[in-house]
Amino acid sequence: MITIKAVILGIIQGLTEFLPVSSSGHLVLFQDLLGLDLPGLSFAIFLHLGTLISVLIVYWRTVTAMACSFGAWISGQVLWRNSPDLRLLGMIFIATIPAGVIGVALKPLFETAFESTLTVGFMLLLTGAILWVAEAVPVGRKSTSRVGGLDAIVIGTFQALAILPGISRSGMTISAGIFRNLDRETAGKFSFLMSIPAIVGAAALDLVDLVQGGVLSTGLPVVAVVAGTLAALVSGLFAIKILLRILRGGQLRGFSYYVWALGILIIGWRLLPL
Repeated sequence: MITIKAVILGIIQGLTEFLPVSSSGHLVLFQDLLGLDLPGLSFAIFLHLGTLISVLIVYWRTVTAMACSFGAWISGQVLWRNSPDLRLLGMIFIATIPAGVIGVALKPLFETAFESTLTVGFMLLLTGAILWVAEAVPVGRKSTSRVGGLDAIVIGTFQALAILPGISRSGMTISAGIFRNLDRETAGKFSFLMSIPAIVGAAALDLVDLVQGGVLSTGLPVVAVVAGTLAALVSGLFAIKILLRILRGGQLRGFSYYVWALGILIIGWRLLPL
């Protein structure tokens, strides 16, 4: 039973990490309705690991090229302006800054927001509205080689909003990319590449909390941990592939309807007497 629970949580984590539907909103819903409580921060780190691997598998060529270019730049073998891969790495770094700064500055506010299921419901409605507007924007023309500093800052600021539960990180970053005239596939690619430092950062924060608390065990059987991690990896791969296909077809509004329905469900569940 514990292994089944771990697999279900892994699937939820993998799908909702990349589809623009908010992982926090779904975890809140499944935990409260089905009693699928996350078995500790240690297990959360393994779920993050699974989704991280899925991104690295899909974009291994890009990630490898950026890593090699960074190494060549450090050794003085290549100039920044002469390396598109190095420039892309720099844009991802710039885009990561706003979430770090805003997250630290407004940490008490965000912690309070996570205590309210009602907040999740309203933030899901906001996510749906932004996705709806993004779909109405004319198709952009910028490729990854043309993503600039201002683009990265705007996309990164939208990512910072996703610290709030119910706000989809992928939904915000993809929408921001579309608003900045990136073509839809590039917006998706940049969003997924941005998820690498975001996922690593989330796992690192969980690890810090674990070290401070002095508890490093998941409290779960190894089979359950491995099964949950693999479930997050496989569902993450599926989510990335399906979302890229949807972006090419221009069908983001389907997700708007879904998160609106989920948001209304959560709000009604909390406000209406049963």
